[in-house]
Amino acid sequence: VDTAADVSCTGTACPDVCGNGTCDGEETSVTCAADCAWLWQRLQGPCSTPGTLQDCPRGYVCVARSAAGGGNVCVSDSASWLPLADTRTVDEFVVDGETAHDLQTGLQWANEILPLMSWNDSLWACTTKQYNGLTDWRMPTEVELLTLVDLSRQFPAAVAALPWPGVFFADWTFWSATPQVPSGMAWRVAFDDGVATLSFNYDANPGQPPPSQCRVRCVR
Repeated sequence: VDTAADVSCTGTACPDVCGNGTCDGEETSVTCAADCAWLWQRLQGPCSTPGTLQDCPRGYVCVARSAAGGGNVCVSDSASWLPLADTRTVDEFVVDGETAHDLQTGLQWANEILPLMSWNDSLWACTTKQYNGLTDWRMPTEVELLTLVDLSRQFPAAVAALPWPGVFFADWTFWSATPQVPSGMAWRVAFDDGVATLSFNYDANPGQPPPSQCRVRCVR
């Protein structure tokens, strides 16, 4: 485990060393504050209603996690990492079994792609998941989902370190947990071209169109 005292090697030529400026796979804000102190900013306390801004500080969204994974939590919808390049390279990710860890953002993504579903269903879809023995999986916010865009690629315009499904637009469109208040819509990212768009999130009711169906990828 890296520690703040582990400074015998520094710089980009020394991977997995605390103090090299990168929040590496096994480092945390506790074990290596020099590289990972920004991680705590991502989560800010418990909340009651996933898919809303209730109980959360400004700029945060309430997102569902399982009780075993810590329960619902307020997640930042603002970037707390340095600006990412338009091209995301494979060596920026550590693929480990069922997950891929983004060394630039500190986010750990599930390789599994969940099936098409409404936004209301998607809010809870990650709460039953366990990957690599971890249970604190949740929906990504819009800003988090956009970190997977790679504009050097098309169909999908997405990082090559993760698997992507199908050949149809719906297969490449993923829900985020970020609502558009008070429009009755939610943000989604279409990875055919890497653009975030709004779509109806409500359940079908008389006089309303049916809810859109998108994919889901869990994050922690």
